Amino acid sequence: MSRLNSARETLVPAKLDPAWSMHRDGLRRGVVTLCIDGGQGIALALEKV
Repeated sequence: MSRLNSARETLVPAKLDPAWSMHRDGLRRGVVTLCIDGGQGIALALEKV
């Protein structure tokens, strides 16, 4: 199951979309992390209001 993510204009599997996963599981807060080669990384904290 995929859905169009308008911010990126790409098809993202719904199970990999953090906002959808939070909604599906009834969570209010979530954290997404991404490891990038070479000692770099990024993190995103989400809160549903």
